Amino acid sequence: MDTSVLDQPSLLLVEENSTILDSLRDWLRMTFPDLRLIETTNQGDGIFLSRSEAPDVVLIDISNRGKDGVESVRAMKSAQPDATLFALVSFDHRLYRQAIENAGAEACACIWKLRTELLPQLKERLQPETMVLDESR
Repeated sequence: MDTSVLDQPSLLLVEENSTILDSLRDWLRMTFPDLRLIETTNQGDGIFLSRSEAPDVVLIDISNRGKDGVESVRAMKSAQPDATLFALVSFDHRLYRQAIENAGAEACACIWKLRTELLPQLKERLQPETMVLDESR
């Protein structure tokens, strides 16, 4: 693979719903034009891609998983412990969010509040300026 591509910040997007996947992909490409975007509609493939591609960030939608969402986060985090993991949920309850974060997510946000709740953290992790600063250490 081209090393210039490997130098770009990368995000693995795991979204089962193809309509939501299309919307998230478009939004991420518009917001982060230099992002190396890896995507899948299947959690099992997401775990494989997380291991093989070593993304900087994993964004996983667990909104249709209910209580299994915690296990989904735990499995994804164990596949790539160094990745920053953000979970998208539809159930906005403090205890559920806490369980998701305890399972390994750095943050959790309602899918309809992605821009207001997670965008600042995504920018912090994915902005090229941040990556350049990290490389100078």
